Amino acid sequence: NKKIKFIDLIICDKKIGPHTKYFYAMQKYRNYAVITVDDDHEYDNDLCESLWKSYIDNPNLISARRVHLIKRNEMGVPLSYNLWRYNCRDIKISNMDLFATGVGGVLYPPDILKISDKNLPAINACLYADDIYLKWVEEKMGIETIWCKNKNTEGNRLLDEEIIDSALYLENVKSKGENRNDKYLKIFKL
Repeated sequence: NKKIKFIDLIICDKKIGPHTKYFYAMQKYRNYAVITVDDDHEYDNDLCESLWKSYIDNPNLISARRVHLIKRNEMGVPLSYNLWRYNCRDIKISNMDLFATGVGGVLYPPDILKISDKNLPAINACLYADDIYLKWVEEKMGIETIWCKNKNTEGNRLLDEEIIDSALYLENVKSKGENRNDKYLKIFKL
């Protein structure tokens, strides 16, 4: 096996918020698995190894170190994001209702989502919730997610108070009334 060791700085020309972390890499490196993480957290040193092992065992699935279980009503419509089962570590098989959260680290197999500039209108409609947008694409394509076993049982830690105050989750999840994630869920009809 040939090991590739390099860092590629990709200059971004579109303002697509948190979608930037996957959008350009998935287009430029279609023949490679892409790992995404959120930049406001610390990660354990087993992140890449655990995701890679999961990918080797499940090459046609999204492997995620942190997943939520989408809770749905009797008609199959997702309940409010705040009612989902967070940080599921006991569901060992792939499932369409497992929701990968970028905050834990996610591996996307080579070109599995077929990301291109055609995705931009929908990305702009879901500009601040990359996880929800990616789940919508996965559902449209029938791609399941699997939880990737890892050492981190406590979840990841926010780095500092300044970052905590500006984190997307404050708007997407923690806001009063209907949170932004629920608005995006209605738009994309997961």
